[in-house]
Amino acid sequence: MFRNAVRMALVLPVAALAAVLAPAAHAQSDPGPVAEISQERGYENCPNKHVCAYSQPKGQGNQWVKHQSASGKYDLPWAGRSVYNRTDKFITFYRQKGCKGSWFKLAPGQHSDYAGGAPMGSQVWCISIP
Repeated sequence: MFRNAVRMALVLPVAALAAVLAPAAHAQSDPGPVAEISQERGYENCPNKHVCAYSQPKGQGNQWVKHQSASGKYDLPWAGRSVYNRTDKFITFYRQKGCKGSWFKLAPGQHSDYAGGAPMGSQVWCISIP
């Protein structure tokens, strides 16, 4: 009888702890849509339902990607020199970090070879997804 009581005293807290930690571990394993930087080149590498920014004009250079479901404002790690909106939403692109300063919008399916301006004269530092 004493042996069973000790066994239960050890097993029940472990089982309770496992029941509490299992959902948290699963939630961490599924991070959802996140920004990603890659060496992909060209607009054709921008995934469907994503907004993409590139470190060089005409979809060249490093690529930054964010899924349309990730509503919010995102500072780029470098100046975006070209952008592509492959989402179903109107996306706003800003000239300054923190989504401040002048801006322009792209409709779904549009891209801008020179980040909304003349070659080498414009850059994007922040993207807002509604």
